Amino acid sequence: MKKAIAVILFLNLSLYGFWGSEYVNYDAKIRLGYLNIDTEANNTSTLESIGALINIGVATNPINGLSLAVRGYYMFNIGSNDYYERTPFSDTNGTDFILIGEAFLKYQAKRTIFKYGRQIINTPYMNQNDIGMIPNLYNGALLVNKDIRNTTIAIAYIDKHAGLNATQIDNFNSLVVDSNQSSGTGTVFGVLFNGVVNTKMQLWYYLMDRYAELLYFDAIVDLRNFTLGFQQSTQSDKNFRDTNGADGSIFGFYVDYHNNIYKIKSAFNSVSGNGVMQGYGKSPFFTTLTYQSIADYTDNTAYMFGIEYNFKDILFDISYLKQKSDKSELDASVSYDFTKDLSGSLNYSGLDSGDKIVRSFIKYRF
Repeated sequence: MKKAIAVILFLNLSLYGFWGSEYVNYDAKIRLGYLNIDTEANNTSTLESIGALINIGVATNPINGLSLAVRGYYMFNIGSNDYYERTPFSDTNGTDFILIGEAFLKYQAKRTIFKYGRQIINTPYMNQNDIGMIPNLYNGALLVNKDIRNTTIAIAYIDKHAGLNATQIDNFNSLVVDSNQSSGTGTVFGVLFNGVVNTKMQLWYYLMDRYAELLYFDAIVDLRNFTLGFQQSTQSDKNFRDTNGADGSIFGFYVDYHNNIYKIKSAFNSVSGNGVMQGYGKSPFFTTLTYQSIADYTDNTAYMFGIEYNFKDILFDISYLKQKSDKSELDASVSYDFTKDLSGSLNYSGLDSGDKIVRSFIKYRF
């Protein structure tokens, strides 16, 4: 712990001393969280935990297009019962920890950006999924170019990750690329296009080392009071020695009606084949809720219905997911931005297994 604190302070002071105060920007965030999990499958499996996260970042202003950034995440468990050794507010040993979650070199020239190191990446199958205390974080290289009109091209190479959906929240480890927990790497290529009126499209290709190839496409059309969406994804292991990899296809539709006060939304997904993976963050499929995804089961269909209501800037959201596999989930949440820097949320999830999960967060940004 002391060593990690010393490293963060050393990096921050080094950037400050090398670039000077006029070229360095600091920011800090505090996040308080409460978690209650009541699992009916085990009579003694109620977990209550309170945690806090201090998030401190420092970044240099670019000099000749070159800049550096470092961000440390200090997670500590304020209190919890002893049912679980590990909670979402602690490391794998149930103790406080510090993670240097972001540390990257960035170079920008006109419409091209290159980043190398630990960073946040948001793509359909690799994303931050920032619904808890620490988001998903990735180590690798990212190249983004916008030279073509209305088009963004992204190329990434990822070899490690940490955070919410990683095997270890508090440490960067190799990507797990198959059901046997083998380590590997991921190469990502994406094209985003918004040259059609009221329409956004994206196409992504993932090559997961020794495991599978993933192809993902979606198109979102925003009309005056309606949003329409279509998505298609195929996952194949046929070109790999490991035949236990992802091998299936998923498609889905989304539609909502919205105005300034409420939104009524619905979605459908269908999966076929021998099995698919949901990725390294929140599953990109339209019917996905907080804890369940159609990607968890084979030859499955799923329906999602929900409504959002804005009452004097207090946002209420309730969504229900029903799957052919007899799995279901009910999510309800309320959130409010007290100021531009202070916000709070209360979230409930009820699962078909009888599990009841309550999460609450207060976030403040300096």
